[in-house]
Amino acid sequence: MNTTDFKQKLFSIDSIYIDEQRKEIISNIADYLSDFYSTNYNYLGVNYFNETYYVSEIILTKIGIGFSGILTEILFRAYEAKLIDEQKILELIPNQFAEQVIILLNGLNIVNKLEDEPVFGISKFDFENKASIMSKRSKKFAQSIEEYLTEQGEYFKHFYIAMGKDIRVILLKLAFHYYKVLNIKDLPEHKQKITSTEARYLYAPMAHQLGLYNVKTLLEETAMKYLNADVYQYIAKVLDETKTNRDKYISDFIKPIKKSIEELNFDAQIKGRPKSIHSIWKKMKKQNVGLDKIYDLFAVRIVLKNDFKNLQDEKSACWNVYSKLTDIWTPNPKRLKDWVSAPKTSGYESLHTTVIGPEGKWVEVQIRTQRMDEIAEKGSAAHWKYKEIKGQQGHEQWLIQLRQVLENPELQDTNSEVKKELYSDTLFVYTPAGELKKLHGGATVLDFAYKLHSHLGNSCIGGKINGKHVGIKHKITNGDIVEIVISKNQRPKHEWLDIVVSRHAKTRITRALKLLTQEKINQGKEKLIAIFDLTKQKYKKHDFAFDDKKLNQLLKKFAYSKINDFYLDYNDEKFSISEQLLYEMFVENTENNYENVIKRLNEQISTKLEEKPISNDLLLIDKNVSGIKYELAKCCNPIPGDDIFAFVSATSGTKIHKITCSNARELFTKYSYRVMRAAWKDVQTKQRFKAKLKIVSEQKPGIVAKISQIILNEPFIELYDININESKNETYEGTIGVLVNSTIFINNLIKKLKAISGILLVQRIENI
Repeated sequence: MNTTDFKQKLFSIDSIYIDEQRKEIISNIADYLSDFYSTNYNYLGVNYFNETYYVSEIILTKIGIGFSGILTEILFRAYEAKLIDEQKILELIPNQFAEQVIILLNGLNIVNKLEDEPVFGISKFDFENKASIMSKRSKKFAQSIEEYLTEQGEYFKHFYIAMGKDIRVILLKLAFHYYKVLNIKDLPEHKQKITSTEARYLYAPMAHQLGLYNVKTLLEETAMKYLNADVYQYIAKVLDETKTNRDKYISDFIKPIKKSIEELNFDAQIKGRPKSIHSIWKKMKKQNVGLDKIYDLFAVRIVLKNDFKNLQDEKSACWNVYSKLTDIWTPNPKRLKDWVSAPKTSGYESLHTTVIGPEGKWVEVQIRTQRMDEIAEKGSAAHWKYKEIKGQQGHEQWLIQLRQVLENPELQDTNSEVKKELYSDTLFVYTPAGELKKLHGGATVLDFAYKLHSHLGNSCIGGKINGKHVGIKHKITNGDIVEIVISKNQRPKHEWLDIVVSRHAKTRITRALKLLTQEKINQGKEKLIAIFDLTKQKYKKHDFAFDDKKLNQLLKKFAYSKINDFYLDYNDEKFSISEQLLYEMFVENTENNYENVIKRLNEQISTKLEEKPISNDLLLIDKNVSGIKYELAKCCNPIPGDDIFAFVSATSGTKIHKITCSNARELFTKYSYRVMRAAWKDVQTKQRFKAKLKIVSEQKPGIVAKISQIILNEPFIELYDININESKNETYEGTIGVLVNSTIFINNLIKKLKAISGILLVQRIENI
């Protein structure tokens, strides 16, 4: 086809979108592209002018996108080949169309590149083998290939809309695929299978949602012909063999109906049509029966051709015909579908009913006006069903917006706001294997890991996006190819809950954290039992069995009220328990004289430090100690003013302990060569330190308020925790956490608290 033939054939198409002025625009573009389009050929060996004409005809007669869509189709091959740029388009096309055409061209370019991306390894819908492998490899994919392909088709459909920038890009893709299906016999066998798979799972559902039922039927029928050839040929053969009988049956069924409709003074066309082979096959699968059990192999359509004044008259006419029909043939009330009073969101309007005809056979009857029939055949306006994308809320308002754009293709508004509303909270990304996944907007690499599998999420340390290493916090964008990087040593963390955006990921992280916490609790208990066993071996004459009584004494010593908190902190080494401590608690002393034993122990340690320090150096503790890294030991939490010593650990640096620390005896006895003198450089420092008090009082009214008030009135003390509850022996017991500069203030506070009437005990405790 040359330039002249192209223009003549295109202009001969009866279309409201091509007037004389627009013919001139098309003519200028065709002349400019003449050499390239007349000498280059597509995959079928058809030159570009031929292909452009056929796809344009589909756009005009089957799809109805408008003039901008036609211009986009004509220009796209040259634009894709980079033989024409945006500047030239602005020269060839008036401003009212140019901007829309450029948007559509760029959208098509993006979508086409996604299809051809070599990293996917195979075409996006060549899933037959891959789905089978996946179903064996993972429970997640232990579903039928049918379900898998349907899901992937939905993802690709939404992805195309999100990436195409304009919903009309999808309509252009649909037109081109329709052309491809019309010429499927000329494709190689493997491409016939791919094209048919795309038709069934992506483009036919699109056409259905757009109200393009003729397009949908052709795509479904062709797909079945190539993907399920045996069944297709079998049903086609049966339909052909029974055609004569069916034609007679339809004639007998229609005759009394026609007479009744004429009595209503309606001009009606009544015809019977066989149902599509694909719809018959679907019914066989749904009912799980053979073809001989499917009785309604055809439908009768009644189309009223009168000129009705308004929609209400059309509805009334349809119901009048329904009344006459059901007077003649008995209806099945359960099979009545009223899309006249409430049209489908695709714009489809019709009354459907099923009645018992001659010989007791069920017959489906459709009743509609000529306007309704044209809408059903050609599609009223191509728009998406909002309920399938964002739920029912705001459904009608969304349809109004979308109809406004797509029922008026000439409008300047390219529905970007509608598209933004639809897909601002949705991402579509690929796995390295080419599967498409849907995520929430703002999703991170960590979200994607949990989307794939909980194990991948729990072990995730980062990812690769389009081959580039990124962290778990990195936000994903549409079209990314995302690979998850894991480590067997990785564990979920609480801060991960602030990284992920999906409820699914948050739920999986919370569950994993609970399991980890329980694991740590169990490990803490096992460690405690182990230290009891070691103590038993060391002091064989004594009973060191791990029991509730000893456990309660340990809880009391370290000021814990909950056993799980105790196990958890012990496992995390927030305090330590030695064999020496267990011996002194449960053998040398009883619970009543325990404080005296600790006092004696501390005096011995203090004397030892004076007699035999590791060196004559004195380590002065300040917030800036040059060249020495130290930490305040968590087992005793010293503050300025406490008598202290330094212990040089082999693995964790220098730790500062109180002389009264429960671990002091063991450290000095076993590792005296690592012990150093230490002192505070300035007891009255500005730095704040945590300290905790144990308090016991009588259950007097207002006593807890008095305790709180005294603390709050202290200018150099800050309260950060208070936990006082009733105990079994009719007292209040609990702990108070404060921030202080030194022991001067904590000792002064203890004196003031002890002065309160009803206070039985106030003492500083080591564990915080």
